[in-house]
Amino acid sequence: MTPAALLPYALVPLILWRVYARVKRLTTRQQSGPRRHWASLLIFPPILVGMGLGALAVGQPGWVIGVLVAGLAAGVGLGVAGLQRTRFEQVGEHLFYTPNAHIGIFVSLLVVGRVAMRMIDMFTAHAPQDHHAAFGPATMIVLGIMGGYYMMYSAGLLRYRRAHGIK
Repeated sequence: MTPAALLPYALVPLILWRVYARVKRLTTRQQSGPRRHWASLLIFPPILVGMGLGALAVGQPGWVIGVLVAGLAAGVGLGVAGLQRTRFEQVGEHLFYTPNAHIGIFVSLLVVGRVAMRMIDMFTAHAPQDHHAAFGPATMIVLGIMGGYYMMYSAGLLRYRRAHGIK
C-alpha cells in the first residue's frame, strides 16, 4: 500500500480519541469558561458560511443551502432544549454546568455517523473520490445541527453567566 492509502487507517485512532473526548465533554460536569463559549460563537459562523459558499462553488443545487439552514434551525432547537436541561452549579466565583447527556450524545453520534459514512465511502470506493460529497446534503445538515447547537448552547451559557453576575 502507498503512504496515501495508509493515511485513513492511521487517522482512525486519532478520530476515536477525539470522539471519546468530545462525548465526555458533552456529558460530564465542567467549568464554564467564557473564552471557550466565545470561541464557539466566533468560529462556527465563518465555517457555516464557508461551507455554504463552497457548496455553491462546486455546483451543488441551491436547496443544499436550505438543508444547511434547516440543520442550523434544528441545532438551535437542540441548544435551547439542552440549556433547559442543563444543571448549573455556582461555587464561589466559578460556574460549573452539566450538559444533558442525551442531547450531547445525540449530536456527537450524528457527527460520528457522518464521518463514518464518509470513511466507508473512502475505503470502499474503487473509482476516484467525489470531493463534492463533502458539500452534500448529509454533511450540510449534520454541520448545521452541530453549529446551531454549539452556538446556541454557548450563547445561553454566556447569558446565564451575565444574568448571575459571573465574570
